[in-house]
Amino acid sequence: MKYRARSKRMMKAEIRFWSYVNIKEVSDCWLWTKYPGRQRYGAFWIGKEQIAAHRYAYRSAFGEFDDKLMVLHKCDTPLCCNPGHLFLGTHIDNMRDAVNKDRFYRHRICKRVWTRTLIRRIRESVPIQSASQTVKVSQESAPEALS
Repeated sequence: MKYRARSKRMMKAEIRFWSYVNIKEVSDCWLWTKYPGRQRYGAFWIGKEQIAAHRYAYRSAFGEFDDKLMVLHKCDTPLCCNPGHLFLGTHIDNMRDAVNKDRFYRHRICKRVWTRTLIRRIRESVPIQSASQTVKVSQESAPEALS
């Protein structure tokens, strides 16, 4: 009996979830219309549990998956819940996807985020003045980072 009650509750949640999604053509983004969470992704509550809308959409369409995996967007639209635009990947896959789509920014480049490889390449190839302009830091901080 508990299984049936749980199943009905899950069906109600699924109906409620999809009522918050603006479903258009199959190839279009289906945008979450409720309040986006702190990270610009839709947030959906089932009882006391909050789940990202795109994760729920993927689970609803394709079934359960390992919680360690991320649900990534082919379309790069955080509010999109179209299962055809979603795919599973690891954190590394997400970072590669961001770099490949030119979405990986460093808002502030400073000594702490410079990689050893970058510093070595700069030391080998260009004078400090040019290096500081390349990575957009002051000339005063460039010698400190490159020494």
